[in-house]
Amino acid sequence: MKKIKTIIAGTLIASMLFSATACSLGGAKFGPSKLAAYAKDQGAELYEDSDDWEDDLDDLYSDFKIVKDGIYVHVKGDDVKDFLKGPSVTSEFYDKTVKDATVYIIGKQKDDSSNLAVAAALTFETKDDALDFYEDGADGMEDNYKDDKDYSWYDVDFDTFEEGNTQYALFFEEDTDWGDTTVGGIYLQGNTVFFIMGYGSSKKDVNSYVDDICEGVGVVAPSEL
Repeated sequence: MKKIKTIIAGTLIASMLFSATACSLGGAKFGPSKLAAYAKDQGAELYEDSDDWEDDLDDLYSDFKIVKDGIYVHVKGDDVKDFLKGPSVTSEFYDKTVKDATVYIIGKQKDDSSNLAVAAALTFETKDDALDFYEDGADGMEDNYKDDKDYSWYDVDFDTFEEGNTQYALFFEEDTDWGDTTVGGIYLQGNTVFFIMGYGSSKKDVNSYVDDICEGVGVVAPSEL
């Protein structure tokens, strides 16, 4: 748990915010509607009240049962600000140019093991707005990679890719002393950005959460690095 709150609150996202055989990256398939449909199919709980959403996310670190089966929001217009800007888990996703957004969170905690995945699909007003957000995200992941790659107890990797009209950046980090794993990916197509981050004590569980989500929305997972 030594980095989870910092990372989710924005270390990777604020400073910013797969192998092609895994899945296809065509057709802007990773937008808010796609992620919302995936969350619904997984049996995640839909939040429609921003106060309830913020209250439960504020309690997340002390009660992982909230996200055991997944929770999500799909919001547009003024609701984007109400749902994204308040909770620390989602605040760094907020940008005034976001016009449509879905955030999906799933995780579990058992004994000293905690594992969590956070995914966000964001549609911006313009392609330039989306590009700015994407570039900040990719830069943040690269900076984190550069900071950690020279330490012997980190197994860390980062790379960027371009396939057709889609750009994406992937990040992987494993703390070999503590056993913690952090993975991240950010993807751009047109005016849509998809972001995913997984963190936890179990590399297997983290990759399982993140891989499932990536497959569900049609992007290559960070585990393919």
